[in-house]
Amino acid sequence: MLDPDLPLRRVKTAQSVYYLSPARIETWKAENKVFTVESALPDALRPGNSVFDASRARELGLASAFYDSKAALADALKLTSQSLSEDWLVGKQPVVWRIDVTGTLNKASVDSLKRRLSSALGRGANFLILNLDSEGGDTTHVGALADDLRQLRVKNGSHLVKKIAYVPPGRALGAACYLAVACDEIVMGSGSALADFNYLAGEKSDALEVRRQTLLPLLKEKNYPVPLFEAALTRNLTLVRARVAGGDIRLVTEPQFKENQESNGAKWDSLGRIAPGADQSLAARQRRPRPRMADRP
Repeated sequence: MLDPDLPLRRVKTAQSVYYLSPARIETWKAENKVFTVESALPDALRPGNSVFDASRARELGLASAFYDSKAALADALKLTSQSLSEDWLVGKQPVVWRIDVTGTLNKASVDSLKRRLSSALGRGANFLILNLDSEGGDTTHVGALADDLRQLRVKNGSHLVKKIAYVPPGRALGAACYLAVACDEIVMGSGSALADFNYLAGEKSDALEVRRQTLLPLLKEKNYPVPLFEAALTRNLTLVRARVAGGDIRLVTEPQFKENQESNGAKWDSLGRIAPGADQSLAARQRRPRPRMADRP
């Protein structure tokens, strides 16, 4: 890359593949190394090529696969969703603010929350704890706030704010679920629910679809199990715990599982179904006890 006109050849040994200049090849010959020089020259190695884009890197073996997002890479490497969040506070002094979100979310409370977030940032906060003591609520305006929260930066704009969502024991988040998944981490109290939208049971399916499409981009970025949240906003949608190709166990929707079973590819194994009650949707619940958050000092 430093010298676009330097000729290179692909050289194979018993252990690996190398890309060597003619001078380096002669040195190897003098050292009696065992190797073969390929006669065909890959397009990416032709003189004049000084930049290796993704396709050239793949052609030369410098990259083994392409991934369109950090979430896709984490999924391929079997990493946790927490691995997707950079810890910008390493080596910095945390300035922690706890922000209580109480009552039912509506336009007025969303606007109030925006002002409180802005006030915290203006006073130097770089670490926010959102105490989400809020059930039900209107999702119309909270989606835009969640997107802003996801990208929230410190006062000087140098790095992102670290954000932790806390769901108190026994609370079932509705609209506040959007805020939770926009945070870097979610801590759930015993018996709490992250996405309980059964209070929207009277709404038409197309209205629920709008809410689902607003929530899904946040989930995909954090590598959360999308089917679980789809079931929370889709009445009567059943999930299947499936063992997919390679042995991984994932949650998939029942339509996805049936499509796989009818395809010509490798078949998934069903490990059980998770079905909602009649004309209801599922909710992601925490049943294991977790430590409670200390009150604001």
